[in-house]
Amino acid sequence: MERLHFQIVVPSHSVSVEEWRRALAAPISELPVLSEEQKEVAQKFGVTEEQYARNVLAGSYGQRRMHQRAQRLGEEVQEVLDRLGGGQRVIAVKRDLDRLGWVVRVETQQRDIDVIVSQELADDLLDSGSLEQRERLRLRVMSSLRQDEAATKR
Repeated sequence: MERLHFQIVVPSHSVSVEEWRRALAAPISELPVLSEEQKEVAQKFGVTEEQYARNVLAGSYGQRRMHQRAQRLGEEVQEVLDRLGGGQRVIAVKRDLDRLGWVVRVETQQRDIDVIVSQELADDLLDSGSLEQRERLRLRVMSSLRQDEAATKR
């Protein structure tokens, strides 16, 4: 399947326990080279440059994981939109920490709308890929489109 292109915005501070373990086990040769600013921050916090570099590496692992999840979620929403017809398309996926979920921005013929996908639904869908979770996503997308239609008729 060809990768869809849309903007992805994810926080840089989402690191799992597994990612921390991978960073701690990484050989020194795989650690990122720190900038002068990063070296100063490490010194201010009283950690070695190696420890700080492992932190940066863990962060990059987390960033990559979140970016991949955002890409997959956007593709799942686009599949729903394609089945509905109407030419809507996903233009952005953003991790929203305030709402504990994701915001998928969809371009419609009238204007852009936001589809709010809860963290629970996104995790269930991306981790299981079950038909039940795909149906929940379809209902969420359709609800957002209907709400937008109702708002534009007012």
